[in-house]
Amino acid sequence: CISYAYIQMLANIISSEPRVDSARVFVTGFSMGCMMAHRFALERSAIVAGLGCHGGELNLVGAETPAALDVIRTRFNVQRMPVILSIGDQDSTYFPLARADWQVWAYLNGCARTNTTRAVVLPGGTSSTSSPASACVASSCGPYTPALETMLVVIAGGVHTTDDRLASPTWEFLKHFRRAGVTALLPSAVPEAAPYGDDPALTSGGGASGAPRFATVGGRKMGWREYVPCVVLVLVWGRPAAW
Repeated sequence: CISYAYIQMLANIISSEPRVDSARVFVTGFSMGCMMAHRFALERSAIVAGLGCHGGELNLVGAETPAALDVIRTRFNVQRMPVILSIGDQDSTYFPLARADWQVWAYLNGCARTNTTRAVVLPGGTSSTSSPASACVASSCGPYTPALETMLVVIAGGVHTTDDRLASPTWEFLKHFRRAGVTALLPSAVPEAAPYGDDPALTSGGGASGAPRFATVGGRKMGWREYVPCVVLVLVWGRPAAW
């Protein structure tokens, strides 16, 4: 499933929960999920408060010239946002691509050309463990409150695999940011439809009568099999101030 409309609708449904803050919608993912998160953040930045993903690339955007990136910025009306990317330096496929993507986001965020490097301590270890991490940081990224950074975390010895130690530093990096006016931009949530049984391939499990429930996007029914690859691409954080 690659429907951006569906993901926007999902964000709206989740944001309707009382404890969820629609101004704090972040996208994240690993590998192909990271690729989708990249593209969604690029093309739907007006509803995304920040991007954090691991082991993927920004599809269809490479080492473009500033002029080419300006065209992309204008085409999608790309808004500045905090970006934290992470990658293992032994991930032979995505390591060079992640470095290029970090530079792309730094440019789109209007960051200064002078970058810094800082050590990163992953939870459960120290900077002297067998897998230390360091971050390339682009700061002074245009007018933004709080101050915006674009970060690439590089894990020494890391390969193309998930790493749950990244969850905490990613959240700490993103949690202070908000995107105002998101609710007005989200599409109306589609109410859960009545069960249907006109497709024999989808008659096991689900709602009453044993048929799965579905939403409709663009006039097409979306069954439960299509929910699975989409749901993992959007993560909406919203916690009471006291948390």
